[in-house]
Amino acid sequence: MIRSAFALIPIALMLAGCSYSVANPLSEPDGPQTSAEVAAAKVRLATVDTLDVGRGFRGVLVQVTATAPLQGFYAPELRLLDGGRPTADGAVVLEAVALPPDASPVGAGPASARSMIAAQFVGDDILAGARKIRVVGTDSGLERPIPPVAPAPAPAGSS
Repeated sequence: MIRSAFALIPIALMLAGCSYSVANPLSEPDGPQTSAEVAAAKVRLATVDTLDVGRGFRGVLVQVTATAPLQGFYAPELRLLDGGRPTADGAVVLEAVALPPDASPVGAGPASARSMIAAQFVGDDILAGARKIRVVGTDSGLERPIPPVAPAPAPAGSS
């Protein structure tokens, strides 16, 4: 009898670390839940500080550093405006957005505490007919020309 009790102790210790949780509707956060709600809750960042556009495979990679108006913003992203259609001056326009703080913000704080980096790939299908990329914030925006497509390398053995 004692042997069987000692044999159960290691099994009980292994199972003690296992747990499961059941979703409690009373403890669910009140914030946005679906991806559409999250996208709608994002607000435009204040300033666009840097903009880099680099050529990639079948498109360009757009990366920005932007400054939020207050501390606590999170989940930054670049969002295409007008479905990515170029404007009359040939620019594909993106906006720098992020989710605002859940609680009351502490305050503006230094710019280094509000700085955020976001990147977005824009495919050649969207870039057709465009000459530049423009990223806008609430107070400022930047634009850069679209880098040209690199020529394909010559096949090996051809001179």
